[in-house]
Amino acid sequence: MRNKVLLRIARISLFTAIALIMHYLEGMLPPLLAFAPGSKMGLSNVVTLAAIIFLGYFDAFAVLIIRCFLASLFGNVFGLVYSLGGGICAFTIMSLLYRFASPKVSLMGISVAGAIVHNIIQTLIAATIVQQINLILILPLMLVASVIAGVFVGIVVYFLVKYLPLNLFWDNKTTPSEEQIKKIFEEK
Repeated sequence: MRNKVLLRIARISLFTAIALIMHYLEGMLPPLLAFAPGSKMGLSNVVTLAAIIFLGYFDAFAVLIIRCFLASLFGNVFGLVYSLGGGICAFTIMSLLYRFASPKVSLMGISVAGAIVHNIIQTLIAATIVQQINLILILPLMLVASVIAGVFVGIVVYFLVKYLPLNLFWDNKTTPSEEQIKKIFEEK
């Protein structure tokens, strides 16, 4: 029992550390689209979507929350509101789609949906904080960035799921069946 708890903590910690590194590296990159201020690729969302698949919903949610808090401590504390708001809503959409619509909706589609929701929520939060409804005018630009970022994240997660050895994430007692693994890669 103790080993299972330690293994679970180690997996959550590993995914959180990778997400923090991705978040930090992304901060050094220029905006995704020059005409869309603040648009980013969402590299840490690779970890969030992969955690949903590899770790399950609860542990993936823990990775998201811990990453948001730690990233705000090491960076911009004010950004916590944006990260949590967009992250939790995107996580919810991606989890629901993965649970109920996969394989009809591909990993790329799940990722794009999460990116769109993330940017909509962050734009609404920004408009609320600065009390300028005009910020919603940049939403179409942010949605273009969402689709680009979502496709990129979806492709990366697809290849992670396809080529990483699954025994890194599951022990022998909870290894998914062959049908569950094939479900991820079924053609649409």
